Amino acid sequence: DRAIDLYWEGRFADAVAALEPLAASLEGAPRLLAEEYLARSLIRLGEEERGRAAFKSLLRSNPDWKPDPKEASGPEIAAFEAALAAYENENLGAVSVRTEPTRANVFLGGALQKEPTPVTLERVPAGEHAIRVEREGFAPFDTTMTIAAGEIAALDVVLEAAEGPAPAVPFWKRTWVRIAAGGFVGAGVLLALAGGGGDGGDETPGDLPGFPEPPHQ
Repeated sequence: DRAIDLYWEGRFADAVAALEPLAASLEGAPRLLAEEYLARSLIRLGEEERGRAAFKSLLRSNPDWKPDPKEASGPEIAAFEAALAAYENENLGAVSVRTEPTRANVFLGGALQKEPTPVTLERVPAGEHAIRVEREGFAPFDTTMTIAAGEIAALDVVLEAAEGPAPAVPFWKRTWVRIAAGGFVGAGVLLALAGGGGDGGDETPGDLPGFPEPPHQ
């Protein structure tokens, strides 16, 4: 607490001298507090580079931390924002996606990306990401990739044609079968079986073979 009081008293050099060893030795919330006031004291001394480095160290401990705009000065907030941008760039990567055929849609973590393939997705947070590639007429491709900070990963995909439904068999190419009923051929009852029979020619309905009429009782 005394080290933080030095900051509020405007004794920034003394605050830095007191806070540096604390920021290096403490853990948890006390360390975060020491790093915050160390960074702010350095900025007040005009040592912006060291101040940004202290803010980056704080962000490594707690990536969600932000300064209180009611307490921090304009230069302190500006230094923090610069440190945040540098921290984020350190933890971002990219992935280049190429497909055959091209112009496939790419989904990163379920979100459709703006450009079709070939495309390089930039500013991707380092870590594991689900990637899906889709193109009409082709089976979708799913994978999981680990993106490293500061690196560009490559994903090359050859899409496979989608398996469509079996083509419809034209009416006149179907196999026709009489249904027997009660020991004789039922009158006019026909079943059309998909798949076609015979020699697979181009017979029309008018060319279908005739069937004998059932015997009259």
